[in-house]
Amino acid sequence: MEEEGRFEAEVADVQAWWNSERFKLTRRPYSARDVVSLRGNLRQSYGSNELAKKLWRTLKTHQSNGTASRTFGALDPVQVTMMAKHLDTIYVSGWQCSSTHTSTNEPGPDLADYPYDTVPNKVEHLFFAQQYHDRKQREARMGMSREERARTPYVDYLKPIIADGDTGFGGATATVKLCKLFVERGAAGVHIEDQSSVTKKCGHMAGKVLVAVNEHINRLVAARLQFDIMGVETVLVARTDAVGATLIQTNVDTRDHQFILGATNPNLKGKGLATLLSEAMAAGKTGAELQAIEDKWISMAQMKTFSDCVVDAIKNMNFGENEKQRRLNEWMNHSRYENCLSNEQSREIAERLGLKNLFWDWDLPRTREGFYRFKGSVMAAIVRGWAFAPHTDIIWMETSSPDLVECTDFAEGVKSMHPETMLAYNLSPSFNWDASGMTDVQMMDFIPRIAKLGFCWQFITLAGFHADALVIDTFAKDYARRGMLAYVERIQREERNNGVDTLAHQKWSGANYYDRVLKTVQGGISSTAAMGKGKLAFFVFLLGSDSQKQSRSLEASPSIHVREEHQQEIDLDVAVPDKMEKLGGSLYLTTIVLLNGLLVEERVEEAIHIFDHIVSQISSNFFQRRNWIPVLRGFDLSPISWGSVLDDTCKYGDDGIIEMITRDMSGRKLFPAIPSSNYNWAIQKL
Repeated sequence: MEEEGRFEAEVADVQAWWNSERFKLTRRPYSARDVVSLRGNLRQSYGSNELAKKLWRTLKTHQSNGTASRTFGALDPVQVTMMAKHLDTIYVSGWQCSSTHTSTNEPGPDLADYPYDTVPNKVEHLFFAQQYHDRKQREARMGMSREERARTPYVDYLKPIIADGDTGFGGATATVKLCKLFVERGAAGVHIEDQSSVTKKCGHMAGKVLVAVNEHINRLVAARLQFDIMGVETVLVARTDAVGATLIQTNVDTRDHQFILGATNPNLKGKGLATLLSEAMAAGKTGAELQAIEDKWISMAQMKTFSDCVVDAIKNMNFGENEKQRRLNEWMNHSRYENCLSNEQSREIAERLGLKNLFWDWDLPRTREGFYRFKGSVMAAIVRGWAFAPHTDIIWMETSSPDLVECTDFAEGVKSMHPETMLAYNLSPSFNWDASGMTDVQMMDFIPRIAKLGFCWQFITLAGFHADALVIDTFAKDYARRGMLAYVERIQREERNNGVDTLAHQKWSGANYYDRVLKTVQGGISSTAAMGKGKLAFFVFLLGSDSQKQSRSLEASPSIHVREEHQQEIDLDVAVPDKMEKLGGSLYLTTIVLLNGLLVEERVEEAIHIFDHIVSQISSNFFQRRNWIPVLRGFDLSPISWGSVLDDTCKYGDDGIIEMITRDMSGRKLFPAIPSSNYNWAIQKL
């Protein structure tokens, strides 16, 4: 009795969950009792579910505001963390995974022939990175004062991931297992498309084969069932490729009948294309010969949908124009797309209109694989949208170009029956945007314009891939020609100018965080902290003029320890004086400013800001006017050496330099102004 009572209580909980606002538009062909029967006794929770709820709230807010969540396909942890600062969702593309990171490491085109855990594995890769950077940020912020936290922007790294589920990778059980993986690996949303899993193609390739409407509904139901079993609110996206498809697996679903093509040339009766091609192959014909046979047959077949065949036949009837128009109107009234007439029903109506022996055969044009010919169109996508809407949360129509008319027709068509349905749009890099006829202003306005139509989730599937390729190709080319200057100009300075986190790559990777972990384990202190004393530090050598010359020899502090691998590169006694002589005369060292990591462990970020600021400011305001350059060197200092070095050298500086290093890149003052007469105080402050 106790077991039965727990079961009934859980059934009631599931039913109450389904009755919530979240699922008011969702239709399920199974019961809450079915779901609970398929669950185990151990209830589990999933981090992805919290992000699924967040995704739902985000998209519904955009829908109500007439705006859109815009995102693109992320390749790796670097991209996903950079995107977090600017975008509110993340996309994981099957195409990108197929070409760059499959489970077997075997790249290839987007044919969905990679192992079915490929995309879930990439989701986990990115989800782990999101969580890690969230932990790292929290540790850093809790080490700040309230004032510092108020000044430091907070980044929400936990942006919901929507992942590419392709066709579900097989039958219903394959879809169930795939969706289980996605939930476990961190996906907040999953999209599944209505192509055949056997012949799946990228949405912008030719030769796409659709499955019947009811088969894709089964996929969506299988996905929803798995989400219900796991107790999650994962957002489900139904994609249709019906605009560009030319083939369909079967004619079993009557909702597809009005878009299937048939041969209308009675001279081909009994001469099916598949039979002709099989006979030709048996006779030894191949390649171009077979293609020529198919092309000739298709040109003779005069293929049309049954509706178009009826319209043409009525127009050719031997009646007056008024009678023809009456019959056309009657046919169009019966054959409206929303009626989804079966071919049998259509033939009965055609016979009542006087077309008793109309020749139209959808079997004759079938391919060698048995596929039927399909007339893809926006209307075909709309009809599928009507069918999918009760079983999904968002509908995505794949298109071949950024066409506002198509977007408008699709949005209005779907919403005519399902006004609250959310829509998605692929801002595909396969489009030739420059050839679209849009101006730059129109391109900039494209996302907000279609957002007003209801496309509240918009994404560039492969932008991460293309951005990666562009940066690496152009940088590698320039680096081969100009060496380090190419890196500094294209990468390091741009990271600095744009405030990109990876400029301080050790900090970005979490060295500070794991120093904290290590100290926590070891009672609050560690002699092996990655960002502690002994870190490779940066100096800036400022070269002054004759009028500033001081009678002082250049000597290295005996307490400076130089790593063996850097000795040839860094030698204060030899390299710097020699470099000064080469610069042409009585130049001398006026100031050495210690900037990075050794000042106070907890203030590494401030030291990095100072370094960025002094290099950018002095380079532009001082050296460019004199055609001089700062000489940068790195040292591995012993714990006791840095103070004496700074104390010994700062007294040869001037007020301007000291004042400059007390401000960060934005000009915000980090420390009080430092009087020239009190450099020991300055050292203590730093």
